[in-house]
Amino acid sequence: MKTKHSLRIFLIALAVVGLIPQFFLHAALEKIRRFDNGIELVLIEPGQFETPDIKDYYALSKQDKEKFWHPVKNRRLVRVEKAFYLARYEVTNRQFTELMHVDKCKELGFSCGERHPAIGVNWYEAVQFANKLSEKYSLTNYYMIREDIKDNENRFPFDNRKWRVTINPSATGFRLPTEAQWELAYRAGTKTVFYWGDSAAKDTVHAYANSFFNSGYTEFRDLSGKKTFWYAKLHKPAAVGSRRPNAWGLFDMAGNVAEWCDDAFVDASTQAKNTGVRFLRGGSFKDAWPSLLAFTHEAQGAIHSDVAFGLRVALPAP
Repeated sequence: MKTKHSLRIFLIALAVVGLIPQFFLHAALEKIRRFDNGIELVLIEPGQFETPDIKDYYALSKQDKEKFWHPVKNRRLVRVEKAFYLARYEVTNRQFTELMHVDKCKELGFSCGERHPAIGVNWYEAVQFANKLSEKYSLTNYYMIREDIKDNENRFPFDNRKWRVTINPSATGFRLPTEAQWELAYRAGTKTVFYWGDSAAKDTVHAYANSFFNSGYTEFRDLSGKKTFWYAKLHKPAAVGSRRPNAWGLFDMAGNVAEWCDDAFVDASTQAKNTGVRFLRGGSFKDAWPSLLAFTHEAQGAIHSDVAFGLRVALPAP
């Protein structure tokens, strides 16, 4: 075992300095990284995928509400050039509480077991958690957080923190995935709108995602038996890993809690960045199927926390 580990380190070193092809680097990388607090990360190889323009997709959806998939002409190719590791599961409430010393589940009135995801997390808390996790395992912090300096690129009017958060590109520590990394991992080599296919039938969605129609709703009907409305107050997250994984062994990429990504909002017309607005992916236990699509993202203020907001961590590969 020790000899195998030494050989892996040797091959990685040769590939990094360019003495052997990158193929050997990828072959030498560990496929799974495990930590003693239960966090387990899966190696995601470099790759690419086509993703539609979300505005075009929803324009078509409004015209034909019966279809779950609309072929969209305006598609762009997204490439992820470097391998990385992504957590197999969402960060649990136990893992979050141990490092942040705050029990979000208890604060929000939920009864959470050890395997339930962390909930009610804003973006600032997500990056703080990533740094604390890095420090726990003696990795260099990816995020440089200055609470005493206001971020001039933060234009979100309701953000009373506006901390300046910059990154250390050479850091070895934990971070949030970028949107491109997240979608590559979600798709797991598929070209369908969900990682299980194109079906949004309730039974199919239920097998893979803890979402609006299977997370504790109450359905009301009138005397004729016709459905009248849904009562969503009873909705709640499920223990991580309760549903089927995607083809790469990642659980809850759709549903359960929406997951913060690293990316800041950029205005398409002016290219101005607004670091006060960040993106969430995957939808949650409060969302129906449109929020679970591979390419759907939700823009929210970094300061905003919601019972359905959580996170999944990533690590760089050498």
